[in-house]
Formats: sequence, structure tokens, C-alpha cells
Amino acid sequence: VRDAGDLAREIIDSVPGVRGMIHCYSEGPLQVESWLRRGFVLSFAGTVTYPKNGALREAAAHTPAGSLLVETDAPYLAPQRHRGRRNEPAFVAETLAAVADVRGETAAGLAKAIDAAAAALFGPRWA
Repeated sequence: VRDAGDLAREIIDSVPGVRGMIHCYSEGPLQVESWLRRGFVLSFAGTVTYPKNGALREAAAHTPAGSLLVETDAPYLAPQRHRGRRNEPAFVAETLAAVADVRGETAAGLAKAIDAAAAALFGPRWA
């Protein structure tokens, strides 16, 4: 949905009952509610840790825990500390920590909420 949020929402609106995940969410806080109303979960990647992405961190802070996921997007979009290098699945812990920090939560607590959100979206076998 990168640089295509309005078009993606228009397409989604033409298919009733669609739900899913917005991979590597890249819009700001003003668009969060428009995705939630459509039944979508927002997934944040390492880009949320980049210094210039304050609007993305604000979006993560405003996304309800039940509608929030974190991801690696490996091998791309490594968190700031690893930027410019190949992204690895283990780095998702840094993305989780950054999102938990802007939300004023612990990483462990947010991880439990994310696990529940993933199970609700992908099914009980996820957990």
C-alpha cells in the first residue's frame, strides 16, 4: 500500500467482507482509523525505528493493540541500528521494543497482545 493508500482503500471497498493485514504500514496516524473501520490489522516494520518517521511512530501509538502486528520484512527494512544491512527475523524484537516504547507499554505485554491479534486474523493455529 506504499504511496497508494487511497487507491487501495477504493479497491478494498469494492469487495465486501474483505479483511486482512496492511503489510509494512507506511501511512500516518490520520489513516489508521480508515483501515480499522475496514477490518484491517496494521503491521509495522523496521521503518518505525527510523528517526525521520515520527508520523509512523504516532500511527503505531494510535493503533489499538488488537489491531497491531510487527514484522521484519526480511531481508529488507532493517531497524535503524542495522540499517543498510540485511534484515533478519531476530531484529523484529527491536521493532517490537520501539513500538512498545511509543505506546508506553512493555515489549512483553505488547507481544502478548500482538500474538492474540495474529491469532484473531490468521486463525487459532497461529498461537
